[in-house]
Amino acid sequence: MKSLREYRILLKADDGVSALFSHAGHNPSNANLLDEYTLHDISSSGIGIKCDHAFKVNEIYNITLSYNSRQFESVIKVVHCTFSREEKDVYLTGLEFQDQSNEHIEEFIHAIISDMSKSRKRELMYEILKNEGLVVDHEEQSLELSTSIVLDLFSMFSKYSNSYGLMYLFLEEVKRKIGARTFRFYKIDEETKNISVYDFEKGEQSKNYFPIIGVMKDIYEKGMTINSRLSAKLGEDPFYKMFKVVNQVEINSFLLTPVYDKNGVRLGIIEFTDKEDHQLFSEFDIKEVSILSFILGVTFSIDFNYQTEKYAKKLKAFYNDGVLIGPSEQNRYVNSFITENSKNSDPIFISGQFGVGKKLVGVIIHEKSDRSNHPIGHINCHNIDDSISLSKVFNSDQFHSGYKEQYSGGTIIVKDINFLGLKEQEELLKEISSTQDIRFIATSTESFEVLGHSKEFLPELLEYFSVHQVRIPSLKERTEDIVPLIHFFTYDICLENNLTMKSISSDIFNIFQSYDWPGNISELKIAIERLIILQADSSLVKYKRIKTLPIVDKDLNANILDTFGLNFEIVVHNTDITFEEFEELYFYFYVTDLLENKNMSFFEISELLDVSIDSIKEKMSFSAKRVEEHFEVEIESVNTFLEKAG
Repeated sequence: MKSLREYRILLKADDGVSALFSHAGHNPSNANLLDEYTLHDISSSGIGIKCDHAFKVNEIYNITLSYNSRQFESVIKVVHCTFSREEKDVYLTGLEFQDQSNEHIEEFIHAIISDMSKSRKRELMYEILKNEGLVVDHEEQSLELSTSIVLDLFSMFSKYSNSYGLMYLFLEEVKRKIGARTFRFYKIDEETKNISVYDFEKGEQSKNYFPIIGVMKDIYEKGMTINSRLSAKLGEDPFYKMFKVVNQVEINSFLLTPVYDKNGVRLGIIEFTDKEDHQLFSEFDIKEVSILSFILGVTFSIDFNYQTEKYAKKLKAFYNDGVLIGPSEQNRYVNSFITENSKNSDPIFISGQFGVGKKLVGVIIHEKSDRSNHPIGHINCHNIDDSISLSKVFNSDQFHSGYKEQYSGGTIIVKDINFLGLKEQEELLKEISSTQDIRFIATSTESFEVLGHSKEFLPELLEYFSVHQVRIPSLKERTEDIVPLIHFFTYDICLENNLTMKSISSDIFNIFQSYDWPGNISELKIAIERLIILQADSSLVKYKRIKTLPIVDKDLNANILDTFGLNFEIVVHNTDITFEEFEELYFYFYVTDLLENKNMSFFEISELLDVSIDSIKEKMSFSAKRVEEHFEVEIESVNTFLEKAG
């Protein structure tokens, strides 16, 4: 990260920095040109000066810079010389140090900055941000701000290590520059549609909330800047009338402008009041406050991203410790169930819909138990065809090692036990009853109570798992867990794919919280991953239509997409195909690839995606129609394939 001394430091006469020049080869003490040259700025690469005549480009000089008892000597070269746009008959000249190492000049600059007063540092930091960090996009007539320079300023002094301290500094400097008596920042609460004053010095929000009425309503709804006096005519403005009563504050004139974060989300409203001599604020003042508004929006965004990543890392640490993510009461109960049952070796029955994390809970219980030093095995009941194959899974012979041998001392998770037939259930009960040193955990998409009333489930097997039971609630039953899960998955997915941490747009949070998530947490993770991979080059992940499957899959052979003309360019540039249609086509070729090229069964695909087999077949049948429409595939051949694959 850069330090402040690597930027151009604008100098004033009061800073006490002086310079002596001479042509190369002469003694600089014989050519003191301070009366003719004024230092304008200094950086680790060179200096800028003001003078009343032009320098010749490429001329070489000796230079001695002095500050208090420090001196810095170097050879310097003229790199440019132009007329000043602001001052008549003044040339701005840039000179570059020729020394390879800039360590000594950096120490020299550091000494200058360290001795500056608080107000001088404040002025300097704001000017650096404006001059070095802001860029005008002339095509869009908009401002951009280098986020790296804001981060550099965060680290300049420990007292400005957070964004609020830095923003307070900027507000103070603009207040001084435009001659305002006070400033306030009203933070917007979108949920209640109220505003309250934010105290940057204390880093906290006032407890006095005000409705968005009067002049504040105009700014909130129209995004406009308002510069006005509270004359007799305007004195009855509803907001300021109320504000005066509550705070006993008399305001004569005001300049108000909205603040948006980098995603265009309304954050608040800046207010500067009572310009000197009761004047209206000028065009210069409005420009300064507009720039400040932009700076605050970006600074808020940077701080939010930092806090979000910090929060996501904390969630990751919880997860690594075997704690399920989410503050809901249901989630807290499951976490307590995990803790209690990690202390024993009794059988466990875990029920819940597809994708809620039943298998994960079983794995966490094993990893937190005394059996964690032994292996954990999994039996997928969708793959069990008969009782003989189940017996082979458990018992060793001359050709293979059975599960009883492989997982002795450990745990075996029996996934979706409710999909076993009665004969297979009897065989399972026989095998687990004769096994003493393995803990068994069963998962089921049907509840314990439902299986208890079913004639198709063996009562004795259910009795075996009856001691400890837990139901994992669906995601729509615990919507308060969705936001932390989004943060957790975003951090985890970015980490796995070597991507920088992404910001998630507010519309994703809103839409995801209102969606019913039939695929539960598995579907949520896949949706987040799809959005991130699709927008890998963007720092902000925006909402696009949610589907169960990712639109890009790392394991999918790229040749499949190329063969059928399925690529990202179609989605972006071809208006004849929608995202929905693309995903339906993608689904068909994705599942086809798993079935044909990876030799997976529908049972295995169901386990991979945590989606029921019936849902996969239904989606395949529907998406096949899209294949017919776009690639002229006969629907009969598609049906034949589905029948064969099923």
